Amino acid sequence: MSDEVVLFDELPSADGGRIGVATLNSEKTLNSLSLEMIERLNPQLDIWQHDNAIDAVVLRGVGSRAFCAGGDIQALYASMTEDAMLALADRFFLEEYKLDYRLHTFPKPVVCLGTGIVMGGGLGLFSASTVRLVGPRSRIAMPELTIGLFPDAGASWILKNLPYHLAAFLAMTGVQISGADALSIGLATHAVGDAVSDTRALQSRLSSIHWTDPGALDELDQTSAIEAHDAQLREALGDSPLSAEEIVNRIDSLAGQDEWLDRAIATMHRGCPTTLAIIARQLACVRDPDMALAESFRMEHSIASHCLRNPDFREGVRALIIDKDMAPDWRYKTLAETPEDYVLSHFKTPFAHHPLKELVSCPINKCGSE
Repeated sequence: MSDEVVLFDELPSADGGRIGVATLNSEKTLNSLSLEMIERLNPQLDIWQHDNAIDAVVLRGVGSRAFCAGGDIQALYASMTEDAMLALADRFFLEEYKLDYRLHTFPKPVVCLGTGIVMGGGLGLFSASTVRLVGPRSRIAMPELTIGLFPDAGASWILKNLPYHLAAFLAMTGVQISGADALSIGLATHAVGDAVSDTRALQSRLSSIHWTDPGALDELDQTSAIEAHDAQLREALGDSPLSAEEIVNRIDSLAGQDEWLDRAIATMHRGCPTTLAIIARQLACVRDPDMALAESFRMEHSIASHCLRNPDFREGVRALIIDKDMAPDWRYKTLAETPEDYVLSHFKTPFAHHPLKELVSCPINKCGSE
């Protein structure tokens, strides 16, 4: 196996052209997205965008365990602990968001194979794709609250396009959902079987599909926990923005009803109080009908830039991933202690000129438009 962080290939397509295939190649880290990966993907996407023989682009991860488990948090942590390296962490978020925005607006079909773990930065790539494939072993989540971050990499656009009760529950609990769940809420578009994790089977399958109209593909023999709990969540959370305290209290009211809900509630209470407050504000902001895709990325960049400079993100990564003591010492211990002006400060860019100012409103490459 090559030691290149992203592998590129081209396959014949059923439409007479070629399919560009980009494979994240870091199986040991569950294909965690690194700055080097991002810097390899962007120029290749540029080549494929302007090659008239390329009919579609496919994103996948090496191995069967994960498409992409998130950003390369350990590398980010190393950058954050050295003041002189903060620019590197800033660069990661900037280039990641540019890549995600580019995929959202890519002029050709983008196909993502999310048949394993799809979280954080991986969910950013997945949700930006036109055709979003899941399988029986897909595990999808926005788990950022446990490390003092927030749902980013385009998660705001997911939250904007979900009913409020689902957006609030997914973001505030970081609950893991299945492929069937993702299909039920429109986060995924199609299902495929586990066999596509095998490279030869994948190549055969991709080369036989008309990606401008992929049809039904496979059926997924799973039940959806989201569908099963939809009425409870809708009744508890409603469809209008709530304060962080109200969301937490209403989710808490569901405790003791079943194991799935109880696990989600437990994760919420392990999360960073400041993150919970940020998410509640994020959920309110994205309900604004005038918030376009570009603006949502600018909002996320501002929040992420503050998270890099404030202590909770570093502390969350230390406790969960570096030292693994699972005992983060958050700056503010409870929502009640978290100052509103501190939360609101995350939504103002710390830079004189917004680094994503050049992003402009343009049609996105799947259902909906700006």
